[in-house]
Amino acid sequence: MSIIPTPTTTLAVDDINLASFDFWMRDDVDGALAKLRRERPVAWHQHADSGKGFWSLTRCVDVAAATRAGNCASRRRRT
Repeated sequence: MSIIPTPTTTLAVDDINLASFDFWMRDDVDGALAKLRRERPVAWHQHADSGKGFWSLTRCVDVAAATRAGNCASRRRRT
């Protein structure tokens, strides 16, 4: 049985921005996502051009909890 190594990244956790198109072109996306899961599983990501952003949940347990909680912002109706 082989051991799968944990992916790594050179990015600091504050430099990981899922709203950046450039982020998704990097070779170390898996490592960056692993770092987010470890160090900041719930994180805000803001798009540099629009100023708009979103929260990301990178751990399965957090996603499951958010979908069970009826008060998630994404489930609210916008007026």
